[in-house]
Amino acid sequence: MNRSLRVALCLSGVLGALVSAAACRRQDPPVAELAVTPPSLTLAYPEFRDLELVFKPKTDRETLGRSPTVFVHLLSAPGDVLRTFDHPLPDGWKPGETLRYPLRLVQSAIGEALPAGEYTLSLGVYDADDRRRFALSTKGKEIDRHEYAVASVRVPEATGAIPRFEFSSTWLPTQAGSDQQIVASRWLGDAEGSLRVTGLTVGSRLHLMLRLPSGSEPGLRFERLPDAQGPALAIRSNCSPEELVLTGPGVHAVELVVPPGVADGACEIGLHANFVLASERAAVRYAVLLESLAWQSPR
Repeated sequence: MNRSLRVALCLSGVLGALVSAAACRRQDPPVAELAVTPPSLTLAYPEFRDLELVFKPKTDRETLGRSPTVFVHLLSAPGDVLRTFDHPLPDGWKPGETLRYPLRLVQSAIGEALPAGEYTLSLGVYDADDRRRFALSTKGKEIDRHEYAVASVRVPEATGAIPRFEFSSTWLPTQAGSDQQIVASRWLGDAEGSLRVTGLTVGSRLHLMLRLPSGSEPGLRFERLPDAQGPALAIRSNCSPEELVLTGPGVHAVELVVPPGVADGACEIGLHANFVLASERAAVRYAVLLESLAWQSPR
């Protein structure tokens, strides 16, 4: 069917009903080619796994709007989102060049385990300001408008052979997360606290996502902030050769690797913040928010 006849049919109230929606719908050109490896993986509880995203852009970054974002959904069925791993599109998007970076999938020990089963990982690119999605060229099937199935994820039955996470008394109880990306979180309720992880083997990797507050959180105010440079958190661990220092508000990723000689396979993690936050409504103090916690055994 030539273009002029197709347009005429689509504009006709009678004949348009005889033409498929696919023929009448404008096909958006893809903004990039996308490849994801590996195409299948196993994600047990409470573990993390890494994939690699490879984009080959066909358009300038400006065509993606003011806030280009990659949305990543873990689906039990099309439209049934159980987890999200959304993130801002990294720098390096240029036509003719390749943008590749890792994507970490996590079953956090803070939250409930996913039911055992087979899941689909889908992905797309959109502008977070106006929610507009962009077409991609990929081997995966398009399961919704500009949303593509890029990998299969198997969640096995939970077993008893997993590390044990022990929190000091200064940690507050687990609270529900704000969305399907942070499904649960836990505040350190004072400037100091600790976390002990047992049952580890040499080479095991621990993953932590820690949020340092800005002081503008509703109902909270800095009770103590001795460092004029802003909030900071020092982390000392027998699984790190040196002290780690996180500075500035926002989310910080920490990864620790269990070295040889760790007694009883136990990783001791001590945290010391240079601040505390006080609640304006209750006699509760806060410091650092733990948003994700997982591990990976050596391969």
